[in-house]
Amino acid sequence: MVVVGGESRGPALAFTAERRAVLIIDVQLLCAHALGRLLTAQDPDLEIQVSRDMADAWERVKSGRFGCVICDVHQDQAATADLMRRATAAGLSARFILIGRTGDEAALFEGFNAGAAGAFRADAAVEDFLVGYLNVLAGHRSLDDRILSVAIARDAGRTPEAELLHRLSSSERAILTLVGQAVPVSSIAETRGITEKTVRNHMASIYTKLDLHNRAEAVLKARRLGLTGGDAF
Repeated sequence: MVVVGGESRGPALAFTAERRAVLIIDVQLLCAHALGRLLTAQDPDLEIQVSRDMADAWERVKSGRFGCVICDVHQDQAATADLMRRATAAGLSARFILIGRTGDEAALFEGFNAGAAGAFRADAAVEDFLVGYLNVLAGHRSLDDRILSVAIARDAGRTPEAELLHRLSSSERAILTLVGQAVPVSSIAETRGITEKTVRNHMASIYTKLDLHNRAEAVLKARRLGLTGGDAF
């Protein structure tokens, strides 16, 4: 599993009495109820609601009651993306976790790249999903390794890796390596002996040089470039 540090995503999600609820959107009720039982086994006080219809789901989401929304993207990827966009436009703070089947990896990665806090295949190990779910509640973002692998394969061959690496300074390569290892900005600054502002300036330069738009894309790029083994130091 890939965990992307959440320093730009705000503090950990604190479930309050008003927002201690998770909405599961899934056309397969048996799957939705099984997932609900899994989550309430971890937190018996958690309220679980299930919706099978996107119009109904939006009415519930916009109430602001839900701290987390778990969506099955398999049946209607466009509707899921639209629900996320509407929630963002409305300033809602619910964190979205996307679930799909084998073959849905591209849609899952696109949803993750668009701002979902987590993305998993439905056949993920229970332990892996729970760790990812808890990371999301802690303010981070979690991505199933198999989704990332498909995204890497799809993106491979567009620009020679050597050319991309030559665009970066040695310091930028080192920082991208740490980003690829999901090291938070504060720890990167401590490791490199620089300020967090300097780290963010380096990251902005990396984004520009490699045509990246967010930290999730930077993690993907670091892995494609083979930097996560630490060879950039």
